[in-house]
Amino acid sequence: MCLRYEPRTKQHVALKILTLESYGSEHDTFELDILRHIRTLGTSHRGANHVLGLLDKFEHRGPNGNHMCLVVKPMGPDMTKYRRLFPKARTPLPMVKKIVTELLLALEFLHDMCGIIHTGEYYAYCLSLLFGSLILSLSDLCYYFT
Repeated sequence: MCLRYEPRTKQHVALKILTLESYGSEHDTFELDILRHIRTLGTSHRGANHVLGLLDKFEHRGPNGNHMCLVVKPMGPDMTKYRRLFPKARTPLPMVKKIVTELLLALEFLHDMCGIIHTGEYYAYCLSLLFGSLILSLSDLCYYFT
């Protein structure tokens, strides 16, 4: 991803260039289709603002083939980079609570409104780091983070 200022719309956007294999091939990730689906549902749900939003798309013809490029709203740094802003790379608890709350709102929106689930191993690993081996219900999490 790279950040760019778009003078025509006077806003910052992020540009995500998909690999050749991830669009229109047998290994298609369907990312464009998923983002289009999310966009059609609107933003009335409280978790919609915490989900990547598709603004536009275009195709780039490169020397090795065509790449689908997604123009999306910028979201912020990943947690690895964000943690480095704090002493000993420890995010303060109030900020962790806010981040986890926003993450849960985004997951609620994706699951309940969009019918989308994420089954990637990386995200399961991140959640296991956050919550250890405990299995908590959404109401339990809301109790701990409100």
